[in-house]
Amino acid sequence: MGKTKELSKDVRDKIIDLYKAGMGCKAGTGQLHRIDGKMSGAMYRKILGDNLLASARALKMGRGWVFQHDNDPKHTTKETKEWLHKKHIK
Repeated sequence: MGKTKELSKDVRDKIIDLYKAGMGCKAGTGQLHRIDGKMSGAMYRKILGDNLLASARALKMGRGWVFQHDNDPKHTTKETKEWLHKKHIK
């Protein structure tokens, strides 16, 4: 099992909404995205487009990974489901 790093208070104070904007997996931590204000479905898809596949490539995850998110309405919209399907993301 890998070591967990504790973020300093200075770093924690500078990160906004890490839960919604971060990616983590066994291979490491993906790109983080700072969110100012309320996230919409369109913003969510833009963040995925800008960060998800790039992070998977950078972490050398190959093709056998599964993307997980909760049932927040912006995660389950028709447009988001179509975007994930078009990108072949399970």
